Amino acid sequence: LQMASTAKDGGRDSLMVEDPKNIRNVAFVGHSHSGKTTLAEWMLFDENVITKKPSSGESSLDSDPTEAARHSSIFSHFIRVPHRGHLLEVLDTPWGDFPSDAVAALDGADSAVVLISAADGVQTGAINAYQHCKEAGIKTLLALSKMDRPFLNINEVLVNIEKSFKTKPVPLQVRQGEGEDFQGVKSLLVLDDNGHLKKNEDDDLEEAWLELEEAVAMTDDDLLVDYLENMALEPGQVIKGLRSAVRQGKILPFVYTSAEKDLGVAELMDAIVTTLPDPMEMREEALKAACDNEEGKCGMEPGVEAGFAARVIHTIADSFGSLSVLRVISNSRDEGKDQFFHSLPQDVVNLRTGEKIKMPSTTNSFSLCGK
Repeated sequence: LQMASTAKDGGRDSLMVEDPKNIRNVAFVGHSHSGKTTLAEWMLFDENVITKKPSSGESSLDSDPTEAARHSSIFSHFIRVPHRGHLLEVLDTPWGDFPSDAVAALDGADSAVVLISAADGVQTGAINAYQHCKEAGIKTLLALSKMDRPFLNINEVLVNIEKSFKTKPVPLQVRQGEGEDFQGVKSLLVLDDNGHLKKNEDDDLEEAWLELEEAVAMTDDDLLVDYLENMALEPGQVIKGLRSAVRQGKILPFVYTSAEKDLGVAELMDAIVTTLPDPMEMREEALKAACDNEEGKCGMEPGVEAGFAARVIHTIADSFGSLSVLRVISNSRDEGKDQFFHSLPQDVVNLRTGEKIKMPSTTNSFSLCGK
């Protein structure tokens, strides 16, 4: 995977977190040219990780000469984006003509943002990516991209999403215009200054809130009883129920974006933080994937107190050597270190070959790292 992980402000510390609950390992998937890489680059730019605007005509991530010539990704790219005290570890996948590289990268993801171009509608790449995520237990959030393009029919796109994905998409936002008049979004759920999630009380969001409220109520029997008795749910019930429903794959939330205009990008990052699961919630699934068996039994438990274990999700080699990206499943805590920030063992043994591998000095449990 191509890697971009150096912040222009704050250095390495801004790209590390102490608590695995503040990490989101999320893949960007979808049809070719749906805007995955452009969106990822705007996230980097908005959070001061890179200095070059994505609209400048050159891609910071598609750095391979072949990618530059095609104006399209052929490799997966691994990026780290700090956002509101969280670390978004984003796997920007090529999909399209190179699905094998994308599928391999998904071994490092707990969740995925499925991009669907509002201009092009539901395409085969998005359908295939969503189906793969569903089969692999990867939790999903939809993002309608290219909302600034002319002659859009958003309602038709949403109908086609429901037909193709066999699930009704539920909006987390109200769009402000569409096409060339697209001015951004208003989110139904917002983070306050203390980082707590709350209902957006704007009057013009009430209809969309009621739709979200009903959709969440339908995913849980206890919530449905409360909803039918009171004809409403408390905002806290909706927030907790939404996260639980996403975690169980019972609801398909979506957001609106226009990467070219940098609209909806910050709100997408908020949605990733607030609705998609953290690695601690997905640790059992990660262990089963790492052990490559249904029981997930390989002599270890995922967590910060267990011995070191990681899964190589991709390796590239060139004339300078090789680079592997690993998904850390568990990692022992060193004395004197913060509870969730650890030193990696100096040598790690490749179980397949028996080879000893030198490792970087530090990483987070449940995080991704390169060697």
